[in-house]
Amino acid sequence: MLQNSQNTGHYDDSDDLVIGQKAKDNQINQSMLRFELDRAMVIGNLYNEATLIYYISEQGIASQLEEVVQAVTMRHIIFKGGKMLPINTITKIVL
Repeated sequence: MLQNSQNTGHYDDSDDLVIGQKAKDNQINQSMLRFELDRAMVIGNLYNEATLIYYISEQGIASQLEEVVQAVTMRHIIFKGGKMLPINTITKIVL
């Protein structure tokens, strides 16, 4: 149980609301990312069209690539030719 700054013993739920909202926003962003990745996979498999993907490299450098998305797993996207990219590094997708 959290106490407010005066230590009166009363529960202060304002922090819980902020944390709950951030978790909800993160969940929405993850859902939107997954939807965009699935669309990129369909476009890649049906029309052989490349998708522009912005991501953060292992060195922490913002990078981009334009590849045909062949498959999407829970943690990675797989490009035509077998290259893989972790989903948690992706910052933006342009279809």
